[in-house]
Amino acid sequence: MSRSRIGVLFTSLLAAIVAALFLSSSETRQARVYEHAALQPVLRFVKSLQSTLLSQPLARKPDTTAVVLNWSRLPNVVRIASLLCEASLDDVMDSDFSSTGCSHTKLKIHNSPENLYFQARFIGCAEATTEFCFIQDDDYIIWPHIIQTLHARMKESDARGIHLLPAHEHLSSTLQTIVAPPRIHTDFAWLGHGAIIRRSLSTEFLSLLDYLKANDEEQKMADNYFTILSNAFTERWFDQGYELGGGQAFTVGTEGDLRNERHIARATKMLDDIFAGERSPCEQGVPYVDCSPDTTMARMTYAPCKSASCLFQTNIQLLPDFSVQGSHASELAQLTKENSGRLGIPALAPIR
Repeated sequence: MSRSRIGVLFTSLLAAIVAALFLSSSETRQARVYEHAALQPVLRFVKSLQSTLLSQPLARKPDTTAVVLNWSRLPNVVRIASLLCEASLDDVMDSDFSSTGCSHTKLKIHNSPENLYFQARFIGCAEATTEFCFIQDDDYIIWPHIIQTLHARMKESDARGIHLLPAHEHLSSTLQTIVAPPRIHTDFAWLGHGAIIRRSLSTEFLSLLDYLKANDEEQKMADNYFTILSNAFTERWFDQGYELGGGQAFTVGTEGDLRNERHIARATKMLDDIFAGERSPCEQGVPYVDCSPDTTMARMTYAPCKSASCLFQTNIQLLPDFSVQGSHASELAQLTKENSGRLGIPALAPIR
């Protein structure tokens, strides 16, 4: 069973839970692999991840910090904090943190005088001391075995991060992809359903926003900029989407959709400006941005197992072919609209 150390950073209405996930030093994790004869020709599990989960001793020191943002669902934050502390839910629905099961050595609360919105999660991650950060909002439950699978994947790969997305958000993110040769290759994905990233990325991302002289609103809406400005394709996993409900969503109605669209469009314009010169931004010391010319998109689709620490993957093509080619990153919105039309679905708007 995993153990957790948690610190809570309040940002007015926005709360960030900082949790270092402790892993027992004396056990070896047990992972199960499920096979179905009818699926063997076309589906397989990631054997390297299975090997990691079965044979690698659990870490002796915490190396993952969880940052959970509360917008309007404080009882959910209590429940999530309990899960991170005890690896169980235990019907915790109190209005404060007294019933989370966290001891005073695991739970620390820091008050902030202002609401930093989504910028807070990156500050919380950057100020952590662990190698990785696990990020989620207050409206979904991510089970411990899924966090363990994310962690194992990050430990064995060079991925910048992994984003868990329910099916509708996975589709939206897949369609919000653009390649503008020779140097731009990016996509958009939310973090709030659950994502694990390297802590160094948060530091670099915040430095990039300072470098770009992002204004206060742009910094607070940092989620809309994070994946696009990385200029790298996101590793996305299907998530089962255990929604907690309650409270009021941050993005509501047409006004909220237009706000997201405006900031995503602003992010694509920033990326175009970064690559506008003849010299590579990396040669100019621009942080965070991937300058590699590789525009190859991953063909695998991933989903964590429902009730065990394992990863399911397939190379079956889930969608008809659609174009991701453009001349500038700022064409992303139009390309997404066109691809949605080709697939016979309404134009997708960011909904979180």
